[in-house]
Amino acid sequence: MDASRGHGHAKMALHVGRRMPRVDGKEKVTAAARYTEDLRLPGLLHARLLLSPHPHARIVRVAKEAALAVEGVVAVLLAEDLPIAEDATREEHLLLASGEARFTGHPVAAVLA
Repeated sequence: MDASRGHGHAKMALHVGRRMPRVDGKEKVTAAARYTEDLRLPGLLHARLLLSPHPHARIVRVAKEAALAVEGVVAVLLAEDLPIAEDATREEHLLLASGEARFTGHPVAAVLA
């Protein structure tokens, strides 16, 4: 088979093992590049998870009211605030801990601001 009639392999071979110019290099090093994190859309909220600092910890109380009193906080979600997926047959399938945090770092609440 003639390389010129191949599936572009001959053309690709010209670039293998060679340095290619970075077309976005200048934007990245001068901080002019835009990333999705840079987008600010109307009504956009940020979420932060409250993680358990202890394993096998009984959740006695989450101070939702105190968090909601902070300027900019729109909602505080706990396990009971979320719908349970049909296939969430066991507690480890739940998004947030309910009653007990099973491990250090287990999400207990989600704060939206």
